[in-house]
Amino acid sequence: MNALASCSSEEVLENAEKPTILENGYWQGNLVMQGYDVPFIFHVDEQQNLIIFNSDEKIKMQELNFEGDSTLLSFQDYPTYIKFKKNEENELNGYYIHPDIGSDLQYPFHGKYIGKEEVRQGSGELDYDFSGNWETYFRPNTDRQYPSVGQFRQEGKVIKGTFLKPSGDARFLEGTFENNVFKLSSFDGSYAALYLAELKNDTLFGKYISRNTGEIEWFSVKNDEFELEDSDKRTFLVHNEIQLNLKTLQGESFTYPNPSLEGKTVIIQILGTWCPNCLDEGDYFKELYEKYQSQGLEIIGVAYERPTEFEDQVARVERMVKSRELPYPILIGGDLKSNKIAEDFSMLNKISAFPTALFINKKGEIVRVETGFSGPGTGELYEKHTKEITRFVEELLEL
Repeated sequence: MNALASCSSEEVLENAEKPTILENGYWQGNLVMQGYDVPFIFHVDEQQNLIIFNSDEKIKMQELNFEGDSTLLSFQDYPTYIKFKKNEENELNGYYIHPDIGSDLQYPFHGKYIGKEEVRQGSGELDYDFSGNWETYFRPNTDRQYPSVGQFRQEGKVIKGTFLKPSGDARFLEGTFENNVFKLSSFDGSYAALYLAELKNDTLFGKYISRNTGEIEWFSVKNDEFELEDSDKRTFLVHNEIQLNLKTLQGESFTYPNPSLEGKTVIIQILGTWCPNCLDEGDYFKELYEKYQSQGLEIIGVAYERPTEFEDQVARVERMVKSRELPYPILIGGDLKSNKIAEDFSMLNKISAFPTALFINKKGEIVRVETGFSGPGTGELYEKHTKEITRFVEELLEL
């Protein structure tokens, strides 16, 4: 396993014509995480371009690269990659690797060719209707219990949806219900997650498996009226003075307040390139910035990264800016594991979730704190929430 852990000698393919490593069509992938399979589908075109399907999300991958006799499949937004070999039976075997965590996260990976036709999970209808909102509790009846809202919809025998959590959503989930086992999973390159449950008396009793948490228990009952408490009760202002001393990607000093932002409506986005919800928020802020920048809106991101060295932090941010085509500046906050984020944003009681966004009026006053971000995986909630934020920004611009 250790031989698969390093990609330091990664060799980029130079030839104009790419060799056919993977057959054109659809493939079934599986990660083995703590003894459980996390399935996903990916497609390879005739030019060896590859897309992973994470439910309704399409994740475009980097070009296939090589290390020795292994093939590397790397994600565009994250430092993670899958390293595998193909055997004579056209099967793929290797590991999904997260360099930030090292040997503790090398999940076995297996893949097999399905065919050129799009894969669909079953036909007909389920004999139970999971559609709607489900009141959910993770780690129930413990001092670490936290509430969530399961949002599910059914498309034939396929269940799609997400869990709304106090820190944001669990992004795109997909699965089904067979032999009384409810199963949803997600794999987006940064995180792999699996939700398993049994249905008893209209209640789901389950366990959640991920690299962060191991296995934790949860239960869920259908309740369309259940809502989470407002996020502003978790992160709030303790004073309204903001003083930042940050670095640009070029290593130059950037301070806030800043003369270039006087009289502007400003959003400060606290993020990390390792955080999928931050990327979702960045996609939305990109649209917001392009629409309102000419009217006086400015957005600056402040990134807190897992690498400890400034050059490595910059490399992570530069990759994100390029991949997501972000038009607004991202500054370096520093090491995620240090106390710097608490020092930088001491005007808040705490940073309880990534991302967190501060909305600042033309007078330089913080008038709103947004904790977490529920992205497009939440469907109508995402549309409703982003429209409300957009209206709020329009009001600030008019003042």
